Amino acid sequence: MEEAEKLAQYLRLESLWRFEFECVHESCGQRHTIYTIGKRDIDALDLLNAILHIVPPPHWHVDKGFGMPSFPSQKIQEQRFDYDF
Repeated sequence: MEEAEKLAQYLRLESLWRFEFECVHESCGQRHTIYTIGKRDIDALDLLNAILHIVPPPHWHVDKGFGMPSFPSQKIQEQRFDYDF
């Protein structure tokens, strides 16, 4: 019972976050989703920047002129899920 109370206390301070990415390069439309746990009061942009430093984009489009990867073009939506007890 004590372990359950400790877990509940921890979860009251944390939120489950979902970031949905959609490629907007031409007509690609490829999607991927990342789930993570973060502090309830963290700014979504700060959390997203931390994620993007750790998790590389799932794909790149090659620049037709130079044959080098271009920066990923993506639309990002975030959603926060709080644990309510």
